[in-house]
Order: sequence, then C-alpha cells, then structure tokens
Amino acid sequence: MRKFIAWLLRLCCFAIIGLAVYTIATCVMHMNDDHSKQAVLGAQPTQAQNTFQSAVTPAPVELVDNSANENPTVVLSADGTATMNHSAVAVTASFSDIESSIQADLKWYVNGELTDESEKRLLVEGSTLTYNAKVDVKNSEADEASVELVVEFGGKRVTAATEFPIERPDDGDYVTIQTEEIPVTCIQTCSIYYDDTLQMDTGDVMNTGDTGLLLAYQSNSMGLSALKLQFEDGSSGWVSARRNEISQEDCTTDEDYTKEQKTEFVNSMGYDSKTEYLVWVSLYTQKVNVFRGYKGHWELTECFDCASGVNETPTSTGTFKIQTLQERWDLGATYVEPVLVFNGGEAFTSQPYDVETDEIADDTIGKPASGGGVRLLEDDIAWMSENMLIDTMVVVY
Repeated sequence: MRKFIAWLLRLCCFAIIGLAVYTIATCVMHMNDDHSKQAVLGAQPTQAQNTFQSAVTPAPVELVDNSANENPTVVLSADGTATMNHSAVAVTASFSDIESSIQADLKWYVNGELTDESEKRLLVEGSTLTYNAKVDVKNSEADEASVELVVEFGGKRVTAATEFPIERPDDGDYVTIQTEEIPVTCIQTCSIYYDDTLQMDTGDVMNTGDTGLLLAYQSNSMGLSALKLQFEDGSSGWVSARRNEISQEDCTTDEDYTKEQKTEFVNSMGYDSKTEYLVWVSLYTQKVNVFRGYKGHWELTECFDCASGVNETPTSTGTFKIQTLQERWDLGATYVEPVLVFNGGEAFTSQPYDVETDEIADDTIGKPASGGGVRLLEDDIAWMSENMLIDTMVVVY
C-alpha cells in the first residue's frame, strides 16, 4: 500500500512538471502576438495601429492661406469727443463677410499720419478691435479728427474711415488736470523689463543719471523690489528698485481745481459706475471728490481733504471699485476704522489711532503720509462708510 501511494505521488509530480514546461513553451512561442482587447474580441486594428505597425509616415498636411480669396467689409465707429482732459477717443473696427480667416497687417492713421500702433492680426467673421485715437487738442485748428484703418492681406488692401469731434477750449480758459508726478533717478545702470518680476527683459537699459516718473511699484518681504516708470520718450517699463532712487520731494499742490473743472474732467473721461456715486481721488491736490449721477452726467456733491501714500509707497493710480466695508484694520502699534477697501490692500480709512491711548497717532491731512491707503478725517470717513455702496467706481489719478 505504501509503495502504491509513493508511485501515485511521483506521477502527480511528473504531471505538474510537464504542465509547467508546456505553459512556458507556449508563452515563448506567442510572446509577440497582439493581446489587445480588439484582437481578443476579433476586432480589426485601428488606422493608428496599422500606421504604427507598418511604420508608414503619413504625408504632411499642407496649410493653405485663403486670405487672397477673402473680400471683407470693415466698418469704423468712434465713441466720444476729444477734449483737453481726454484727448484719446475709442475707435472700434468691426469685420464681416469673412468666409474663413485672414492674416492681416493693420495700419492706423490719425489725421493722415501713420501711428505706431500697427500690428498683425488674425481676423475672422465678427472680429472687433478697439484703438484709442489720440489728437493734440490744444494745438488742433480743426473741429473734427479723422481716423483711417488700412487692412493689408494676400496682396489686397481694404480701408475704412471715421471722424470724431474735437472740443477745443478758449484761450486762458483751461487748466490741465494732472496727477502726482514722483521723479525717480537711476543710481546704477539697470535693465528695463516688461513685468514686475523682472524676468522678461525688453533689451533696453536705464543708465545712471537717467530719470523717470513713478507709475507703480511691487514689494516683497524685503521691501520694494520693482518700480514701474514712465520715461522721457513716453514709454514705460519695470526696473529694479534697489538700483533707483525715489525722490523725497513733495509732489502735490495746495491749490484745488474748481467745481466746474472737476465735473468736466470726470464727464469727459467717460467714467461709469455701477452705483449712483463716483469717487475721484486726486493725488496731486490730495482731495477725495465724490460725484453723484451717471455716465456723462456726474455732479460734484462732496470734497474731502485726504492723505495718500508717501513717495516710496504711493497710492496706485487707475480705476477700481469699492469691494468691501470692514470695521477695523490693526496695523501693529496703530489701527484704523472704518475701512472701505477699493484695491486689495488700499482703502479709504480713518487717520491712524494709537492702540494704547486710542488717540490719533498721525494727524497729517492734505499731504502724502500713508503706506498706500487714503486717509480721511473722522467725520469724512464716517460719511463715506455710511453712503458709499459696494461696486462704486473709484478713480485714482
């Protein structure tokens, strides 16, 4: 009996060994077979698989420029009037009757003179673009300005033209509205960049002794890192803050514009607001001007003295909107309350109060004194917090 069991075990072992040898041999014979789902189910290989397996390179697709076959229609429309305070008028070009697309060279002419705004554009049916046409209102002898757009493509040329009125002031009856102009002097030759991270080099440099006007700034944990300057030729760019020196002089004025001049300015600029109010912070005069009405029909209702950012941290210029009303900002040894935020860390605030005594720590008003915010007297910031609505436009200029 024992011998029988021993022989049975030997036979089982031989059978297992034989099955293993057969399996290995089968795998070796079919290792290059297609085991994809399509092959297992009997489906035909895709075109991409056939192309890969046959190693046949498809013929390149030839792109055909159909610009020469197009006959587009171009229409120009101007929106506004050129004034001394608003010398640029938006001109919109609308393109139609385009079957496919057009790679075109666009050239703008203002009063017959080619501007430097020429560009290449890909145009399709319904394309629109806007160009700010500028004129010298003060020296213009005409009551209208002409704008022409020349579209060149595929050996063809299409033109369109329009006009807009010019409002010329009477001699001696005009005051230029200006902003705070803070001079910056280069103390060590540096590159000029497109961006505030100083990564995209324009290829131009600012030499030692060159000057510019401060437009904006960027900070990091170490302080000021980059400055955006407007140069003498009208161009602008970002430069290293540590290689430039910001002027410490007072660049504001004690004089204010008249009510008529303020009203004409905001209406000529075409400012619009989502509420019945519009706020203009004049950095040059250190005034917060509040208007009521609607686009083109603003009337000055309030005017408050203020203290904007000092030269090293000026209040940013531009158009913003009131984002939120906050009860208080703690600033370490001081605090401000209430707070009307309009540009991230920039806001309308009270004068700073000492956290220990609750007394005003800095009563400067009418001159730049803050880190970027716009400080107001107690009664004035209270009025603003009670009356200003979220989304009210804020113009800082």
